[in-house]
Amino acid sequence: MWPLCQRGCVLIASGKRARVVSGYQGGEWHERGFLSVYQYDAHAWVEYWSAPQQRWIRVDPTAWISPQRIEFGLQRAMEQEQSFLADQTFALAKLRDIAWINSLRLQLAELDYLWSRWVLGFDRQQQQSLLQQLLGNLSPLKLTLFSLAIVIAISLLLAAYYWRSWWPKKVPPHQRIYAQALKTISTMGIKRKPHWGIATLADQVNHSLPASVSQPFSQLSELHEQLTYNPSNDHQTERVQYMQRLLKTLQQNAKSLCRPRPKTT
Repeated sequence: MWPLCQRGCVLIASGKRARVVSGYQGGEWHERGFLSVYQYDAHAWVEYWSAPQQRWIRVDPTAWISPQRIEFGLQRAMEQEQSFLADQTFALAKLRDIAWINSLRLQLAELDYLWSRWVLGFDRQQQQSLLQQLLGNLSPLKLTLFSLAIVIAISLLLAAYYWRSWWPKKVPPHQRIYAQALKTISTMGIKRKPHWGIATLADQVNHSLPASVSQPFSQLSELHEQLTYNPSNDHQTERVQYMQRLLKTLQQNAKSLCRPRPKTT
């Protein structure tokens, strides 16, 4: 950069308007019809204003000093020095001689081009052009209906994605029966603590409540544990039906124990 500044100062001292221009020299042409320009293609040169020609004249000695840089790019120009991207150990451009790595590098370049074109470069003019292709002549009514259709489509997609979480989960029959049994013994003063397992709760009921309640609850808890941790299909329906009978017995016995006794005179 310093020699360019010196050249610019010489031109200015000679009475000419001069400037240092930074840009890019070269690039990599892809078969898909686009040019990839990388940071190592960065270049700078001096221009001065020619009054007779009414334009800026480029003064760039690169074509004289290193013509390979112009014709073949920076990599070919630095082959003898072997200094191309020497400070970048993992640069894919250094490994373009390996077929699969070069193919990967070109695919990444194409992804970068598509991202730059369709995302970063999707400006207001392109948006209007796309809408005109879809809707024809634009009008406030068409834009309003189109926006409403997009909102409805997004809402339907979100509803289709989250409908499982909104729909009530199907609870197995044995779990519903056990939950009703827990509700029954809670009316008798036995509250299940968070750290109590099925067997621990059954032991607490055996020590705290009469046998008319504790025995059906213990049997019901044992069946619930079997169906929860060993859900085999053998006799599953019969065991659920037996749990229903035990629950009915449990509720009846608990109701009779909780029923107030008539006063005697």
